[in-house]
Amino acid sequence: MGNIHGGEIAMQIRKASERFDQCELRLIQETFKDLSHLSRDSKYIDKETFLQYFPLPGLLGERLFAVFDRKNVGRVDYEDFICGLAVTCRGSCEEKIKFIFDIYDVNHSNAVSREELSALLNHAPKSIMKLGRALFSSC
Repeated sequence: MGNIHGGEIAMQIRKASERFDQCELRLIQETFKDLSHLSRDSKYIDKETFLQYFPLPGLLGERLFAVFDRKNVGRVDYEDFICGLAVTCRGSCEEKIKFIFDIYDVNHSNAVSREELSALLNHAPKSIMKLGRALFSSC
């Protein structure tokens, strides 16, 4: 996704923002600001800070960060943050399925191999399985 123009970024942020009310948007903006100030660069959330805020164990946390880091630059900017939250919190069933698929597609092959599935399932505590059921309860 590396070469995105400013207008397209603004459109993606606007579309993601439309999924939240004004109170939620303020909270998302404040959360991003707080997390980015804890990071090395105050314009982004680094992986270490992200994983402290979203404490998934091992490979699951790494993959969650990778899916939020849509530009694959090792950090999450505001666009990545709000777009990731829009899908996980307010996305359609299809968007959530794609998001979960992307977590499991470690090598970006558009397929989940037996090895990828096994590696991630072995890192999934029972609490994560409950989270998955909660995510899809509205589908």
